[in-house]
Amino acid sequence: MSLNNTPLQGAHINVVSGNFIIAQPLGVDDGVDYCHSGRIRRIDEDAIHRQLDSGAIVLMGPVAVSVTGESFNLTSEEIATQVAIKLKAEKNDWFLLFPGRH
Repeated sequence: MSLNNTPLQGAHINVVSGNFIIAQPLGVDDGVDYCHSGRIRRIDEDAIHRQLDSGAIVLMGPVAVSVTGESFNLTSEEIATQVAIKLKAEKNDWFLLFPGRH
């Protein structure tokens, strides 16, 4: 079987990423400076819906920018959970690199 016989031959799949999430810093908590770790300030649900409505797959990584342009590391769990809640999702698929984590 060659690649010419694949069921997805000729399929057009768009994967889109962007600044769908605005972050804010965690800051200092109980004397611990969390440096570039952050949490979600807001989610641009309209932009996500536009991409999904056009048939695209929306890919979100664990880095988001703040309103001042700084980059912050967010947890994948927070992103997946908060985006699913905001979009009123019926299903939430995660892809992780570490076996045994959920």
